[in-house]
Amino acid sequence: MRNFPCVILPGVAGQAVEYYAKIFNAKASVVKYGEMPNYPAGGADKDRVARAQLNKDKFVLALRDAPKFMDEKMLNGSDIMITVMFDTVEKAKKIFDALSVDCKMIAMPFDKQIFAKGFGILKDKYNVGWEIMGDMHDDQVIPKNF
Repeated sequence: MRNFPCVILPGVAGQAVEYYAKIFNAKASVVKYGEMPNYPAGGADKDRVARAQLNKDKFVLALRDAPKFMDEKMLNGSDIMITVMFDTVEKAKKIFDALSVDCKMIAMPFDKQIFAKGFGILKDKYNVGWEIMGDMHDDQVIPKNF
């Protein structure tokens, strides 16, 4: 079994997938609602992203736009954080710095913590929460190569 996060956005998933693909140097695939079989011709959401996926090594992130009639219902109370662990502090810091450009908030600046040599928390420009970790200490529950 595998699992990975799917971030639901209010009509900006197309922009977000391009942004994250550059930051993570990941391959992206995008399908819009209007490209799906049985989608009503001329539907209100035809240009919104029905499914986008980023893949880089073992990292997978899915994104999609909520249909217009569901924007408020889908997004209220759905605040999550995506945790990404890197094997080096340098890799983690590079990603943290890239995500922090135009971010909404840095909740915890990237710095050494008791569980990792580098760790930071932020909400990016799309209001998605990120925990970025670099070089987990060997005695932690989460393995370094997770």
